[in-house]
Amino acid sequence: MKKLFWVILSALLLSVGFAACGGTDDEADGGPDDGGTDSDSDTDTDTDSDADCTGDAEYVACDTTPATCDDIADPAFGCCDGDTVYYCNDGTTLSYDPCADVGQVCCYDAENSYMGCVDAASDTDTDTDTDTDTDTDTDTDTDTDADCTGEAEYVACDGTPAACTDITVQVFGCCDGDIVYWCDDGDDVLQYTDCTETSTSCCYNATQEYMGCI
Repeated sequence: MKKLFWVILSALLLSVGFAACGGTDDEADGGPDDGGTDSDSDTDTDTDSDADCTGDAEYVACDTTPATCDDIADPAFGCCDGDTVYYCNDGTTLSYDPCADVGQVCCYDAENSYMGCVDAASDTDTDTDTDTDTDTDTDTDTDTDADCTGEAEYVACDGTPAACTDITVQVFGCCDGDIVYWCDDGDDVLQYTDCTETSTSCCYNATQEYMGCI
């Protein structure tokens, strides 16, 4: 009886000890899916302070880091050694200002007309590409189609008429290019009209039923 008791007790202690060591592999490692939420929010805001004013015409760089006023070409005007401005107000006392300490850059100070600490220009690259393509294709084609020569009623003059007898049907008239020639009924007076003067063409006038300017 005692032996059975110790066997049961040993089995219980072994089970408890195994559970205390971390249980199954899935529980220790977080299992196949540990329920975590991986939120990767990468916001790249590039506010680039454009401190490169070295290309400005007024910019003066120090030849070396000045140790005395003699190391500055124009002590009163000053010079830039990186973002530190060196100058001498009285010509003998060397002074300098580390512009970076106040969030500025060493450049030409246009307000005071010397080298100094100025606010860095915020390099916000706003590329506004305004492509206004105003292509007004106004095709005012006032093309008076004078090619009515293929119409059944069209009558061309045999040549430039010199008299009414040169027109086959005098009242009906004929076209010599864009000039209409005719003679009124019972009248031997040759008449003509240059249709180009009224921006028209010599063709058959269906309303009047003779050749005319239309």
